[in-house]
Amino acid sequence: MKFVSLILLFFLSELISAQSISQQIQSSWPNGQKAYDGEFKDNLKEGHWVYYYDNGVKKSEGNYKENVENGVWISYFKNGILQQKGEYHLGSKVGAWLTFFDNSKIHKEEHYDMGKIHGAYKEYYTDGSIFKQGHFNNEYEDSLWVEYFNNGNKKSKIRYKEGVKEGKAEEYFQNDQLKCEMHYHKNHLQGNFKQYNDKGILIVHSHYKNGMKDGNFHSYYDDGNTNEKGQYMEDKRMGAWSKHFENGKLAEKGHYSRNLKVLSWEYFDETGKKIKTEEYDDKGNIKK
Repeated sequence: MKFVSLILLFFLSELISAQSISQQIQSSWPNGQKAYDGEFKDNLKEGHWVYYYDNGVKKSEGNYKENVENGVWISYFKNGILQQKGEYHLGSKVGAWLTFFDNSKIHKEEHYDMGKIHGAYKEYYTDGSIFKQGHFNNEYEDSLWVEYFNNGNKKSKIRYKEGVKEGKAEEYFQNDQLKCEMHYHKNHLQGNFKQYNDKGILIVHSHYKNGMKDGNFHSYYDDGNTNEKGQYMEDKRMGAWSKHFENGKLAEKGHYSRNLKVLSWEYFDETGKKIKTEEYDDKGNIKK
């Protein structure tokens, strides 16, 4: 009988030691306000937890599973207004997430796949009008992205491929008039670049190669008359250049070598009369 009792006592002690130890815990701010409360299970956060600001307002709440966020989590501004809401799966964000301004208007609409932002994305101004929209593919901007002015008109359109600018892009004035049109290749400006004033008149026509001005350059005044004309090579002015007054008369002409004036330059007044001629050495200095 004594032997049986010992066996029972042994199995009882093993059963007790195998059971999980749960402990409800809470902490306070120095001013006495509650800081958080929740449950520890085997020294890991488990179940529903709530965190508070030092003014007693709830800061965030959600569930843990073995010490990582799991399920819906909600956070609040210090005035109690909803700040963010979304879902975790074992510590990774999943599904739709909403972020709010402190006026309760939506700030961002995001989607996540196992912790990576993925899918449709929208961002708003504080008045609720849309600011930006596009698509993420495994954390990278992908496909067409559009930004807006707060009057609803487009501000820019640009395409991405795996986080890199690729293809045609456009920028606009607030009156919906086209401001710039350009092309990107692997995040660099490539090919023709055109810039307009807010009346739709072309004011710059240039060419890019690997993100640098390279090729013909032509700028215009707002009335369409030529301002400057020449060529670039690797972002440096090269070869024959000319500059004109707004009345269309030639102001100066000569040659550049890697942004330095070289050889002979002629200068004119607004009537077209030649004022002077200057000679430059290969370092851009006027010859005496």
